[in-house]
Amino acid sequence: MPGAEAVASTDQEPLGDDMAPALIRLQGENERQSRSGEVITVSPEYFSVLGLPITRGRAFTDEEVRNQMSGSRPAILSATTARNLWRDGDAIGRTLLWERRELQTVDTLHVIGIAADAQVTALGEIDPYLVYVPGEGSAVLVKGRADVATTMSGIRAAVRAVDQSLFVTVLPLEATLDWSRGISGTVTSLFGGLGVLALTLAAVGIYGVVSYTVTQRTRELGVRMALGAGSADTLRLVLRRSMWLVGAGTIAGLVASIGLTRVMSGLLYEVSPLDPIVFISVSSILTAAGLVASLIPARRATRVDPIIALRVQ
Repeated sequence: MPGAEAVASTDQEPLGDDMAPALIRLQGENERQSRSGEVITVSPEYFSVLGLPITRGRAFTDEEVRNQMSGSRPAILSATTARNLWRDGDAIGRTLLWERRELQTVDTLHVIGIAADAQVTALGEIDPYLVYVPGEGSAVLVKGRADVATTMSGIRAAVRAVDQSLFVTVLPLEATLDWSRGISGTVTSLFGGLGVLALTLAAVGIYGVVSYTVTQRTRELGVRMALGAGSADTLRLVLRRSMWLVGAGTIAGLVASIGLTRVMSGLLYEVSPLDPIVFISVSSILTAAGLVASLIPARRATRVDPIIALRVQ
């Protein structure tokens, strides 16, 4: 097709919804030690079309695609997969077993290359076990020099030239990416809204506690002011007590957050669960919210009439 730079095929399109978990294990391990991962069938051009570099070893050859032997075939692993299976990450020349339950067979995979990590199955996630094997799939990937509309029109024309009865769905990869981003954006907005709600509830709670404390200490504050305590002294007294509670709660929350980093690590991509900027920012926001919530009842305490306060029983 004029304007096509490269063409590849696969049985699972990037960020598609047709992913099917596979079971892989090392030689010498039993079935209970199998790991759930993804095994994707790709043509040799798959990596160049997607701009996915082979960091070690080599890519597949056309001959390896044509000469698929049942029970034994070459394989390329992602960098993360190589590290998870072997500590040194040196997987070239090593062997894996691929359990294909739908065919009731176990294929032997000989590692010939390591590919760079990529978000293949889901946006923002790096699969812990991702294996590529040579072959051809029903999804065709086309990298074109022209704009997307022209390339898509050319693909449809090329298909009609082969068989006018064939029906194909032609979509830019950006459409799949936008769909995944839409889901991520919805989830992010949801959690952001819940975070704002939690912060509001925390501020209201602090306001209520401080207001109740000021009410209970009205007589004490009146005595202090009758003995010469100024408004600034009263303000500092109330704020010091309330901010001590806010600080204790913030520290307790930070300790609990650090303890939950293992859970959160699975929800983050390219962000450390112990990112100091995040912890400092959240702590600052909570402290500021606590200060604002405490300031209103504290200022009200400075306007207490000592004579009226002394009458409070």
